[in-house]
Amino acid sequence: MIYLNKTCKYIPVLLFVSLSATIQAQTDSINSKSWVEKSNSYTKILIDIDEKYLPEFGSSQGLAFYDSMVSVPTTANILAKRKEKEDAVAILKEAIPKENNLSVKQDLNILITQSELGFRQEDFEMKKAVSFLNATGDIFRGLQTLLDDQTIPERRKAAVTRVRKYAGLESGYSPITDIYKERTIAKMSKPGMIYPSKQSMQVQLSRNQSIIKGIADLFKKYKITGWEDGYAALKKQLEDYDAWINTNVLPKARTDFKLPPEQYQLALEGYGIDLPPAQIASMAHALFTNIQKEMKPIAAELAKKYHLPSNDYRAVIKFLKKDQLLGDSIIPVYKDHLSKIEEIIKDHHIVTLPERPAIIRLATEAETAQQPAPHMVAPPFLNNTGERGVFVLPLNMP
Repeated sequence: MIYLNKTCKYIPVLLFVSLSATIQAQTDSINSKSWVEKSNSYTKILIDIDEKYLPEFGSSQGLAFYDSMVSVPTTANILAKRKEKEDAVAILKEAIPKENNLSVKQDLNILITQSELGFRQEDFEMKKAVSFLNATGDIFRGLQTLLDDQTIPERRKAAVTRVRKYAGLESGYSPITDIYKERTIAKMSKPGMIYPSKQSMQVQLSRNQSIIKGIADLFKKYKITGWEDGYAALKKQLEDYDAWINTNVLPKARTDFKLPPEQYQLALEGYGIDLPPAQIASMAHALFTNIQKEMKPIAAELAKKYHLPSNDYRAVIKFLKKDQLLGDSIIPVYKDHLSKIEEIIKDHHIVTLPERPAIIRLATEAETAQQPAPHMVAPPFLNNTGERGVFVLPLNMP
């Protein structure tokens, strides 16, 4: 289990409850303000726990109070957080029969259901899985929250303290790599544990050098001072940790990329799917077969147009992929297509668009290694002071 990421899995649902309450309030004319405030107060019980154990999340939500703090993902802290969450869920359950407002009851049930799903996912990770704890990726995310264009300069300076704490250079802190190694060794000592996919591990490990370099690039970009010593120590720790993973964990990794059935079912539930995995697999195979049938005539048409030797859709896709957008040529094409899409939306009155243009930028090499697909970096939901969402396109170099 990657502790930093695992905690974040709860966050979208908690934010959704607050946001859905706010949206609902616009159409609820009777006591709307009071029920929204009540619902938000329940949500805050869980969010406060997440911010306590994951200060990086607090920072990402615009709370400067957390900027110089870091997660301490020891097993003891994971268990302490779990106890506080269970106590919080008990409070939410006790509140349901006392609430008369149906919207508040609905939000309470969402919070309880998602929290209990999180407990079951956590139980699987703790008792049955030796997960690859990728320290490099977790640390990069924790620093990128502060070293960002929309973060005010005064807050960026806290990233220096964060680096030193990640490296265990501040009093009371151990290197995060030592914590992750200790947790991994403890799990490996148990019989019958499920190891991560070898292919997935190899991909992540192959990208970590770019991400480590990207940490230094962020400090240089924003002209932060005093980061070099902490970074040098952290860089060596991360490289040594990856070498240890390569030697001790990777040889035991699963060669089968498929998730274990129990983990797969828990993952499906996380997306709100409660159908049996076997039924999902059957439906997916049927859908894939239909898509293949639909692709065949299109592939034949393209093969004829470009005089290709084969009209098999796989060969046609391989041919089409040869023509790639590289480097600085990516952004203009995306902006041009977005402009055309926006015109269609306006002409057909599909939705109301903001007058300001969308923020689209090219990812750095480190960001591309971290997430090599187009994605959106969401702005703070809880303490937003004007920050906006940013669409990030992966860097594609020759």
